[in-house]
Amino acid sequence: MAIDFYKLGRQSGATTPKNQQSGFEAFVGGATKGLEDMLTNSKAATAALTAAMPAGVPIDKVPEELRGQVTEYLTNNKKAYTDATKVIASGINPQSQRYKEAVETINSVNTKFENLSNTLEDIAVKRKQALDDPTFSPATLGVDQLTFENLQNGSLYSSMKLNEDGTFNYIDGENNSRAWSDFAITKQNFTGQNAYLAAVKEIKEYKIKNRNASWENISGVYEKDFNVLFNQLGPKGSADFALADEVFLNEKFANKDLDEIRKNPTEVVDAYKTYVMEQLKKEYDDSTSFYEEFEKPIIYGGYRTKRDIDFMNNDITNERSFTGFDNIRYTFKDGFYYEEDNPQTTVDESTKPLSKDEVRSYNQINNFYTGANRPSNDNDNNNNDDEEDFVPDNLAPTAAKRAMQKQVMAISNGPGTLEQKNKRINQIKKAFSEKYPNINN
Repeated sequence: MAIDFYKLGRQSGATTPKNQQSGFEAFVGGATKGLEDMLTNSKAATAALTAAMPAGVPIDKVPEELRGQVTEYLTNNKKAYTDATKVIASGINPQSQRYKEAVETINSVNTKFENLSNTLEDIAVKRKQALDDPTFSPATLGVDQLTFENLQNGSLYSSMKLNEDGTFNYIDGENNSRAWSDFAITKQNFTGQNAYLAAVKEIKEYKIKNRNASWENISGVYEKDFNVLFNQLGPKGSADFALADEVFLNEKFANKDLDEIRKNPTEVVDAYKTYVMEQLKKEYDDSTSFYEEFEKPIIYGGYRTKRDIDFMNNDITNERSFTGFDNIRYTFKDGFYYEEDNPQTTVDESTKPLSKDEVRSYNQINNFYTGANRPSNDNDNNNNDDEEDFVPDNLAPTAAKRAMQKQVMAISNGPGTLEQKNKRINQIKKAFSEKYPNINN
């Protein structure tokens, strides 16, 4: 016994309010406009629909716009089906042509009804998916973007025509009739972007870890890797990768029609292969050079890395305000540095202008260069237990006492046991007293 598909015709759908232009009327009315204008209008319609229904747009298997066609189709085919079953029930010879035609009619109607049910289900499911995730590949043609948007807001229904086999066609933005089964939207694939980000990370690590690093040493490897990647992505995936980069498009193809590029993206993809390598070289050139770490000195109670020291030296060189290792804020103004909120200074001392060298001395970084290697001088033979490394040179007695007090306070508040702190404080006081005999006067 055949499945009863006639109930499809009785299913309800969303209604179109009076005075609201149907989707097809709006569609045909805008046929003379460019795809871009129609797409803008359709997006506005989708936005209005979703805003009016924040809990979700109800989607019926047989929407009102298609119900008339579906009902007529089911009625006509149901009659053919009923007539055929009567022929078989009449008891005629199963080998007769009439009997065979009746069986063929029954099978055909069943297939048509099944096609209709599946197609209506597919349209409803894809509309829900489109509303849930309205994104698509940047390589999607404008005409397909418009169909996708019209599907979301439901205006596509009014352009759909039910075919004899139970499938549907729709009218696209260029006024062409297309099979619903041929419509598909590709989502953006981020394989290319992820590969690029991974390459940037690799080249930065390569440069920072290799003393004799050069772009020429690795460029060939990355050029080969990205050629393989583009081949793996294929034409559509490569177009997706290239057309997602708006900076590239604005720089290289600003005066080209984007939809024409999507239709024939070969030129853009070829240009993007070159562009990717140019950007990787730029990332390489702009990244930090080889960084040789040395045994970390203790400054104000904490181990300081070469990066920490170089950053501070760089701030001072470039006259930027910064917070020192002594936890004092140094502000640059009118050619000098000034301390902010230092509880160890008097009002007169806090307003005293400090040179760059004095600020470096206060933060105990005056013996460190900002280049890749530690300076080659007598201090290289000192170790972290040599307190001379932590006593600034050429300070006035008051400034020297203040520098000593800062170090003592930082050590007292820093890590370590009480015994370790006392030992280090005594070392600092001894070192300062030897270099500045009048420091306690």
